[in-house]
Order: sequence, then C-alpha cells, then structure tokens
Amino acid sequence: MPEPTHLGPQGQPDGPGRPAHPGRPGRPAHPAHPAGPGRRDFFRYSGAAAAVGTLAGAVARAGASASTPANLGPSATQRPAALVADAFTDNAASAEASPGDLATDPILPDPGFQNQTDDFAGSIAHSVNLALKGIVAVAAMSQIATAAGRAAEAASYRAQANQFIAYWTAHAQDPGGQHLDLTYNGTDGGNGTWGTCYNGFADRLLRTGLVPAAIQAEQSRWYQGVANTFGVPLQVPHSYAKSDWEMFTAAWLSDYPVKQELIDRVYTYAHTTPSRVPFSDLYDTIGDYQVGFQARPVQGGMFALLALLTSP
Repeated sequence: MPEPTHLGPQGQPDGPGRPAHPGRPGRPAHPAHPAGPGRRDFFRYSGAAAAVGTLAGAVARAGASASTPANLGPSATQRPAALVADAFTDNAASAEASPGDLATDPILPDPGFQNQTDDFAGSIAHSVNLALKGIVAVAAMSQIATAAGRAAEAASYRAQANQFIAYWTAHAQDPGGQHLDLTYNGTDGGNGTWGTCYNGFADRLLRTGLVPAAIQAEQSRWYQGVANTFGVPLQVPHSYAKSDWEMFTAAWLSDYPVKQELIDRVYTYAHTTPSRVPFSDLYDTIGDYQVGFQARPVQGGMFALLALLTSP
C-alpha cells in the first residue's frame, strides 16, 4: 500500500524534490489573492458554518425541551422560541463585533484563495463547494431570525442568500452544461473541472431550497458517469474519495438513483479493502486502499441519510 502523504493540489505530495504547496516558500502567490487563507476569509466562513450549527443546535434543544421533566429547572423547560431567540441574539452580537458585513465585504458569493475543509487537497480560489456552504449558512440565518421573531432581518438574510445563489448557479455551471465545476467557470481554468459538491447536503437538511432541482438531477447523472468501482473521486484530478462526503452527497441527491450507487460503492470499499485499519475515511476509489486517516469521528457522515428523517 502506498505510504500516506500530504496531498497538495493536482495530487502532488509535499516533500523534498516535490513542488511546494501554494502559499509556502518556493511557489509564487496566487495572482489575485494573497498566499494562504486570509484571516478574514477564514473567520467569515467559520461564522457561516456556525450559523448552520446554531440552527441545528436550537432545533435539537427545542425538541429536548418539549420532553424534559419540569424538576430539572427553568432552563430545561424554556420554550423553543425563547431558545432560538437567544441563539440568534448571541450569533448576531458576534457578527456585529466582526469587521465588515455580507453587503460590503465581498467574501460571498465568490470566495478568494484560501483553505477548505479538505485541506490535504490544498487551497483554491472561487471554490464552488465552499461558496455553497457559505450561501446555505446565510439562508440558515434567515430561518433563525424567523424563529426569533426578527422578520426584517430574516427577509434581509434570505434576500442575500437568493442573490448569492443566483450568482452561484450562473458561475458554478460548466459551459458544457453537464455538471458543476470545481471552481467558477472561466476563472483559473475552472471549465471542465469537477468535484463532489457535498455541501449541497446542508441545503437539503435545513430545507433552505437553494440549489435548483435541475442542477441536482444533472449532478446525479454526472456522478453516475464518473464513478469508479469504489466511489466518486473527491475532485479532479485525484482518484481518492472521502467516505463521509460520499454519504453527504448520497443524502443530498437521495431522490435520484445515484444515492444507492454511492452507498453500495462505499460499502464495497469498506468490505473489501486490503488496508487492515479501522475504517479509513480517505481512500482510493480505484485501488480500494487507504490513502490517509483512520478511525475518525467524521465517519458519522455515514448517518447523513438518517439525519434527513429527523430534520424539522
């Protein structure tokens, strides 16, 4: 089995005699963006992800409060609306303390050159998948504001999310009309690239209804066509995949045939891999072997489909 390495962009591992990772010594910075993830970019997307987490937490606490015995104290029996209002107020105060805002700070809908969840694949600019995460989070803030009785703010967040997703839909689509690109079309060679757009799962889970059904159907067909024996590669030009993101994608596209195909391929990998380690989440979709990581809690992604059954 090949030794696990840090995988940089275009599948180039870091190390002696190999190309340097972007943003590191030995390689020039991106022409339009500073080297490495910007501090402001990082915290803005952390805030966006926190919005999604806040909504999920508020919903969970609301459900718990409905069945909590009264003898556990006042905090355990607060009304769900009060819990959501508190969560919104806390998050809004945090956002107001940060520089910039969604209307004047152009982080969305076009993220700059920065790291992403799959940091082993390297930093990229104009990421279609990362942009979608932030846009869904803005729509989630609209839901939180609605639950907190803040109608004006709810309308503002939703209007911004609608504006952002319109841009995303126009620029994420490959000119060939068959799939979403890895990065926005026409920018940094985005045309013809593609990746696993697993952040669509948040749109489905939170019922924000942003990604058009036509794009979902298109992605389902595309993934079926490019799937290898053990799954759909995470992004071009690699052949590796993340098992948790495969299941996020299966949940996102659960109305389409690709759902069962993704489930079956991940199962086959887990059942037949020669890598005798606790369930590795980063593996090769052609060779069936571990590329890196093992026994990690990210495998909770296996339950993404079940999460849809319990979403509000």
